[in-house]
Amino acid sequence: MPDLTPYHLTFRGGLHVGQGAENLNATRVTVPSDTLYAALVDQHRHLGDDPEGFVAPFREGHAPFRLTSAFPFAGQVRFYPMPADLAAVFSLETLARAGAQKRLRRLRFLSEGLLNRLLQGQRLDAYLPSEDGKGPGRTLQRGALWLTAEEVDRLPEAAGPSGEGKGAPRPLTHLWKAQTVPRVTLNRLSSASTYFQVERVRFAPGCGLWFGVQGEMEALEPLLTALGESGLGGERSAGYGAFTFERSAPLSLPEPAEGRLYLLSRYLPAEAEIPGALEDAAYRLESVAGWLRSPDRPALRRRRLWMLAEGSLVRPPVSGALEDVRPVLRKDRKTPLLPHPVWRFGLALGVRLPTGEASHG
Repeated sequence: MPDLTPYHLTFRGGLHVGQGAENLNATRVTVPSDTLYAALVDQHRHLGDDPEGFVAPFREGHAPFRLTSAFPFAGQVRFYPMPADLAAVFSLETLARAGAQKRLRRLRFLSEGLLNRLLQGQRLDAYLPSEDGKGPGRTLQRGALWLTAEEVDRLPEAAGPSGEGKGAPRPLTHLWKAQTVPRVTLNRLSSASTYFQVERVRFAPGCGLWFGVQGEMEALEPLLTALGESGLGGERSAGYGAFTFERSAPLSLPEPAEGRLYLLSRYLPAEAEIPGALEDAAYRLESVAGWLRSPDRPALRRRRLWMLAEGSLVRPPVSGALEDVRPVLRKDRKTPLLPHPVWRFGLALGVRLPTGEASHG
């Protein structure tokens, strides 16, 4: 895989990334690649440029860049989604071991150090976190984040009681905390109030989300600057989603000549890709729906798509597709309710995981 350029996002307040059109009480802790792309297109329009001109190269197979989804980072440690096939990570003996399944179910992300070992052909049995919290493998966030003991020294220290790092240094155990915030909305006509709750995540100092870019980035950073001011995700009118960003040194991940593609983005297969991509695949499907924003109409629900989630393993070569998800009239299911398309980004970005019998790490 060619080099990725990582961007680290530090959020000034809370972040709310919805998990469904009707579910404000829960938020993701990641930002999917299609959501990130849609936000960049929206900023392109707000800056007075033609969004169709921005999207056209991606639709026509000449994408100037591809995006990963945004995943957690802490200090100098970046995290990645757990592969959908645990047999690509652990030996069958470990997977069958009594008591291992409980720990495996908790793991949602693995560190860059562990991923590098995996890409070099090692199984990660030796790094499976032990119940006593010792050994070469460690976890954070109640077992959701998995890293090596050496990477613990690269984490930021937890903030003290004041939130400003005062007091004795303490090891970091949580990168983020979820909070449920009460909200009230007023009906503009009757002034009647409606109470509801919104979940947000707040990141610890030195922590946030990162994503990688492959390709040309000339137009990207001005859009990111504008997006950082307007906010990413939902509930932006309440101040959620605002961030600053920092570009990190190019990232080169080792990649074998053969193997399944480990997705770092969501992926919408082009019709011609489906038979080959799903051969010997291990994947998670996600229902992608929600609301769209348009200058031509009030908020509308966009059409639902099923996409392959990050961490899925598919057979390369794959590219992906963009899909117009603007809603249509119910009576004929053809006539669009908007005069312009609403493109959902499904181009794949990933790295090969090795095939064959791997060595033990």
